[in-house]
Amino acid sequence: MSEKPVLAERPRMFEDAPLTIAEFCERYRISKDIYYRLRAKGETPRETRLSPRRAVILIASLREWERRKLEEDRKL
Repeated sequence: MSEKPVLAERPRMFEDAPLTIAEFCERYRISKDIYYRLRAKGETPRETRLSPRRAVILIASLREWERRKLEEDRKL
């Protein structure tokens, strides 16, 4: 019996597509509640608003956030 992957894989054509908040949370295995707490402290990737009710995280913002997190981790 094969195991299911923990994270759903995105088709290759969507690798550079923006992530929804839910997709970001799934990818990093955090709850939306934790995400919004981190966002209030400025500790999440920059969001891009598509409409007043819809925000996404561009891959460039995600990569920049990951780079900053790695730099912070190295300083510890």
